[in-house]
Amino acid sequence: MRLVACVFVLGASCALPFIGTTQPRVSTDPPFSVRLEPQLQVERAHLVFELTFTNDSDDHLVVDLDAVKLGVHAVARASVEGVPSSFTVLPGRTFFGNTFLRVGGLTPESPLPERYVVVLAHSKATVAVRGALEDGPLEVRFEGAVFAVDGSVVTFGPLRVVSPEVPLADVRPSTVRVGARVLGGAIVGPKPPSPLTAPGTEVITWTGIVEGFIGVWTRWVEAQLVLRPGFGRVIGAELGVRPGLESLTLLAGYGFDAFQVRISPESTGAPLLGHGPRWSVDFSFDVTQEALGVKRPKRFGVFVIAGWSWVSNSLGQTQLLPIIEGGLRVRLL
Repeated sequence: MRLVACVFVLGASCALPFIGTTQPRVSTDPPFSVRLEPQLQVERAHLVFELTFTNDSDDHLVVDLDAVKLGVHAVARASVEGVPSSFTVLPGRTFFGNTFLRVGGLTPESPLPERYVVVLAHSKATVAVRGALEDGPLEVRFEGAVFAVDGSVVTFGPLRVVSPEVPLADVRPSTVRVGARVLGGAIVGPKPPSPLTAPGTEVITWTGIVEGFIGVWTRWVEAQLVLRPGFGRVIGAELGVRPGLESLTLLAGYGFDAFQVRISPESTGAPLLGHGPRWSVDFSFDVTQEALGVKRPKRFGVFVIAGWSWVSNSLGQTQLLPIIEGGLRVRLL
């Protein structure tokens, strides 16, 4: 019987994108309105959110996306949801763009911006935008960004996205869970006696240097696939639950392992494939990282894993290898 002891060292850091919700807000200049949708995604230095423009008039509403600003910076358009009455006109004065304007019955009296969305009469368009994060309260401004095709400007007031008084709520990481454990370890066991050597302890082989995992995550349950190159766990699956504590996760798993097991005092060892269960406890922690008045979801953690692996050698003998692992892990997504 041998013991697999692994020492894990944190070797990477990351910024975790996360999702939060804010209060939906509406700015109106009747019969037009713009709504800030409540769900937001926070990246390392950007905020992604949706704006829904509604036109209840007989005019044709034009939204100049280049003029929409988050704080002092212009937002970058990510996408426009396609509905029958909403269109994205190609940049520039292209033949396709002019054809669309003629088919839609639009005859702009002044040059339109290079990037814009046209909302036809009695319709709406939802635009996903991405803007730079800044310190302090954030608001979306529409100064000169929305106008009718006849040139009249729609004076939408600013929309407060988030502030210390109204912080983000329901903050959570993305559903997809990707992470890594950076490690080093060895299979340690008694040295077989021989006429020329005294009994003792020997290190047979390293178990690997990196372990990665990918899976799905919810507030109460997670499931993930575990991969590790080299010796040690080759591939495994884990299922975990959080018993009422978001920071604490209990996991059970099963997988296949590759070891070098000595089959005689003279042999140097041969790679053999084993299999066995694992049970682990994972506790999340993090340093304080304020963003938009909230703490980001936890990315780092400590864990302890215990289990065993059954390994059959070339002589038909089955060896039971107890395995204890522990250290630090980091969530990349």
